[in-house]
Amino acid sequence: MFGIQISVLVVAVFTAFVAYQFRIREKKRDLAHAELLKSYGEVYSPILFLLKEINGTPKGQEKEALIDKMFNDYGLVNSKTHLIGAVKTLNIYFELTGFYRAYKNNKESYEEKFLECLEKFNDEINKEFWDAHNIIYKEHIRYKNHHFHPVKSLFLDLLATLKFISELGLSCSIVMWALIATNIIFKLDAFSVEIAGSALAISLLIFILYIFAVLYNNQFYNKTNNLYKKKKITFDRD
Repeated sequence: MFGIQISVLVVAVFTAFVAYQFRIREKKRDLAHAELLKSYGEVYSPILFLLKEINGTPKGQEKEALIDKMFNDYGLVNSKTHLIGAVKTLNIYFELTGFYRAYKNNKESYEEKFLECLEKFNDEINKEFWDAHNIIYKEHIRYKNHHFHPVKSLFLDLLATLKFISELGLSCSIVMWALIATNIIFKLDAFSVEIAGSALAISLLIFILYIFAVLYNNQFYNKTNNLYKKKKITFDRD
C-alpha cells in the first residue's frame, strides 16, 4: 500500500515537473525565434543583399558609394549590427570596420586586406542568412507537403506526434530510473521488482519510438534552400 502511494506521488510530482519544463522550453523557443526574426529582417537580409549589389557593381565611384553606404548604415555607432547572433561573424565585422577605416585613409596600402576581410564577412553573413531562413520558413515545406501530398503529410504529422510523446517519455524514463536507483541505493523499498520490470519495458518501447520518430526531422523539416548552392564570392581587385 505504501509503495502504491509513493508511486502515485512520484507520478504527480513528475507530471508537474514535466509540464513546468515544457512551458519554460516553449518560452525560450519563442524568445529565440523572435530574436532570430529580428536579426533576419533587420541585419542579415539587408546586409547580404547590399553585399550582393556591391559585388555585382563594376569597380568605380558607384561601387565605392555602395561600400560607404554599408558602413554608414551598419557602422559600429547607432547601428543594428549587435543583432548578429554568431560571435565569430560579429568579430569579423569588428575587424572589417577597422580595415574599412584604414582603407579610406590609405587605399593603396589596405585595399587587399579590406577586400579579403569583406569576402570573409560575406561568407559568414551568407551562412547566417540561410540558417535563419531555413528555421523561419520551415513550415513552408509543411504547407507544400499537405497541399500536394496529403497522405505523406498525414504520415509526417503522425511522426511529429510520436516524436513529441517519445521525447516526453524519455524525460520521464530518466527521472524514473533515477528514482529507482535511489530506491535501490538507500533501500527504501518504494518500488517493487515488478514496477522496475515494467519501467524497463516501457523505457525500451519509448526508446524505439524515439528512434523511429527521428525520421520526422529528416523527412519533414528539409531545408527550404535545398537547391541553393553556396558560391565563393570574390570582390573585384585592381
